[in-house]
Amino acid sequence: VVPKLDGAHENQLLATYGQSISKEIKRFQKYPAPAQRRGWQGTAEILLKIAADGKVTAITLAKSSGYAVLDEEALGMVRRASPLPQAPADLRGRALVVSVPIVFRLQDS
Repeated sequence: VVPKLDGAHENQLLATYGQSISKEIKRFQKYPAPAQRRGWQGTAEILLKIAADGKVTAITLAKSSGYAVLDEEALGMVRRASPLPQAPADLRGRALVVSVPIVFRLQDS
C-alpha cells in the first residue's frame, strides 16, 4: 500500500529529491570548453520520469539554460549519473516526475 500524501508535502519531497539528484549529477559535470571560453553560464531544468520500480523512463529538457551546448551537457550528465539516488521513503513505489535543476557556473579566478 502506497501512503497518501497531501499535495504540499508531496511537492516538498519532490523538490528535495530533485535537489539531492542534482547534487549527485553534479559529480558528472564536464563544463563544455566552448561555453567556458565564452563565459556562458545558466541553469538547465531536467524532468525525470521515474517508474514505480525506481527506474528512470524518460529524461527531457524542461527549461533551457539559454545555451544548447549546456543543455546537451545537462542531459548527458543525467545519463552518466545512473543509477540515481533512491526516492524518499514516502515517494517510493509510485511513478514520479522530478524536476532537477543543473547549474552551470564558472568559478571566479
